[in-house]
Amino acid sequence: MPVVQPKVNWRQPAPDTTPPATAAKPAPPPPSAQPAPQPGADEFFPVTSGGRSPDVAPGSHRVTLHDLVKHTGPNRFAPEKGDRTQYLWHFCLSDDPDASEGTFIWYSGTNLRSKNLVAVLAALGVPATGFTKLTVLGKECLGQVDLNDRGYAKLINVVGIPK
Repeated sequence: MPVVQPKVNWRQPAPDTTPPATAAKPAPPPPSAQPAPQPGADEFFPVTSGGRSPDVAPGSHRVTLHDLVKHTGPNRFAPEKGDRTQYLWHFCLSDDPDASEGTFIWYSGTNLRSKNLVAVLAALGVPATGFTKLTVLGKECLGQVDLNDRGYAKLINVVGIPK
């Protein structure tokens, strides 16, 4: 016959013992001894589920321009030339207008020497003389998708939708 041991409750002191005396809490340091808050120390950083490419098979897919960002940063190809500006075109699948599956990012330069800029302007039917963000958002084109070396979908080309 098995012996049943009583279950010991480790969080509560035994009923026949007195609880240990608590030591007095040390006084908090004076307010002048606390470090001054750094600028931006309370800045909020949201975490979203976006920022990834949609999980689709390689081939042609209808994509819609979801967002356009003008980004200026260091020139990694020629650091001595200083910062460079580029456009980041965020395309979502046309059957996913809120981009819950993620977006493809198409990088382009800002002048007509950029083949990617010429390609995206032609695909969206936008004149190469200039455009506003509101005139291009929501426009649709065909995106050629292939897998990168890690197996994720990558947008490799954009073309206009045939009529």
